[in-house]
Amino acid sequence: MYIELVCFSCNNHFRIDFDDKEFSTCKCPICNAHISHTDKERIYSITEKLYTNIDKLNSVSIKTINMQKDNDEKYSKHKLNDYVFSNDIESLKELFNSSSFEVQEKIKTLVDTLYLLIYHDAKNEKIENLDIIEEKIKKIFVEKVENKKIKSEQKIFEFKENTSNE
Repeated sequence: MYIELVCFSCNNHFRIDFDDKEFSTCKCPICNAHISHTDKERIYSITEKLYTNIDKLNSVSIKTINMQKDNDEKYSKHKLNDYVFSNDIESLKELFNSSSFEVQEKIKTLVDTLYLLIYHDAKNEKIENLDIIEEKIKKIFVEKVENKKIKSEQKIFEFKENTSNE
């Protein structure tokens, strides 16, 4: 199974294979533009539900999944944004419903706070304010990813050190 992507840098198409439910492509094979970590997470989120449900099929198999490019580029991007947003909200809702009461309280507080932060700026199209919120959230996200990376590297180093001492 694969997803076909269009690179925004060079406008060329390329595929990411998901035969093993993972992908290692980090950049466009044509122009070498990197796929952002956020985009990789979203692609994984979209395909994770598909793989979860594929095992449940017993009378058919999926050959391809296509999102046709519409003539109107803005409409096409709007449709994709709506799909990603709906998918993210649905995933968050499933997580919320399957979480403990304590985690549900935290999710509720975070979502409500984010809603309050963006609602009026989005309604009044104050893009600069939304950009500030986005940058601050991205900074938190990048710090979290970097911390995980550092911890993973430390574990690898400790493992190598421990195995070399034996």
